[in-house]
Amino acid sequence: MKRLFLIAAIIVGYTSSILAQTFPCDISSTGMELRNTAGTAIVTSMPANGTGTIRIPLVNIGTDPTGCAYPTGSVTAVLSFFSPSSVNNIVRYNGPATFTSGKYDFTWDPAELVLVGVNNQPIAGGLINTQSVLVPIAGVKAGTAPFLLQLQTVASSDDVTNNAKTVSITVVSATGGVLPVTITEMDGIADKCNAQVKWSTGNETNLKQFEMEVSTDGVKFEKAGTIRSSSTGKYQFNTTQGAGKAYYRLKIIDKDGSVTYSKIVPITTECNNKVVKVFPNPVRLDQLLNVNIAGYEASVKGDLYSATGQLVKSYVLKNGPNSLSVENLAQGFYTLRVLENGTTTETFKINVLQ
Repeated sequence: MKRLFLIAAIIVGYTSSILAQTFPCDISSTGMELRNTAGTAIVTSMPANGTGTIRIPLVNIGTDPTGCAYPTGSVTAVLSFFSPSSVNNIVRYNGPATFTSGKYDFTWDPAELVLVGVNNQPIAGGLINTQSVLVPIAGVKAGTAPFLLQLQTVASSDDVTNNAKTVSITVVSATGGVLPVTITEMDGIADKCNAQVKWSTGNETNLKQFEMEVSTDGVKFEKAGTIRSSSTGKYQFNTTQGAGKAYYRLKIIDKDGSVTYSKIVPITTECNNKVVKVFPNPVRLDQLLNVNIAGYEASVKGDLYSATGQLVKSYVLKNGPNSLSVENLAQGFYTLRVLENGTTTETFKINVLQ
């Protein structure tokens, strides 16, 4: 049985009380509940591709409101969504990239699969200051047993016993069974401006197709392409991403219409905006070799090497068209290296004909 653990580590400061007495200052929780999407009713299960809410009441259980008050920015709540035994997430975060709940400002980090909250107001001691944090979630993959979500609260600088709260969530599919596809491996690769996602499957019972989805913030996704089922169980999706960071996930569609999602894969690309075009190639001795370049900002030159590695000509280049003479060269293959500030940026194989 695969289990998903949702861990909230809440790190707080230490405050000494009056008369050097240490009060038990600790951000704790009075319970943890699975609720419906609106958060109005407690439920015991949720469907795959359905939504729900985790209600987490957080409270400063210090006995003295003055000695145990935590100032703004001193409390950090971290909720981690991950499935340790599979890249198929069982439950995923389903809210906006940022939101405020109670006295906490939360930010979703899709690369680390963590929701991080920092208190935006001071938090005094006592149950009257309880803050109810509502976290929207979605079921991803059905299971035959409940999955345990665990909340841990800790104080970094005192001896208060750490306390933990748990809640079981059963994720069910439309047919009541485990959904058909198991993703055994999934990776993202950046190649200049291009992004590549590779994945493998261990089981594809009744799989109809994959849809690749892409997002700029890791929360709101759009369809980027469709990939049909393959007998090899190995897949690859390529796209021109442009410079920056994007997030990819698979929407897995069964023949009966059931839908699950893979984990989220972040890819950061760094585009090379420098462009070099060389023509004609082959080039005759009585022709000029045209080298058009764009996007260069520093000193640029072109070095032409023989097949044996000897430097035979060197040219000064500028952005725009450059016409290079190849007269007096022997017929054969040469290598043209375009350099910026002494660093090679592009290499071309040139065929010189008589």
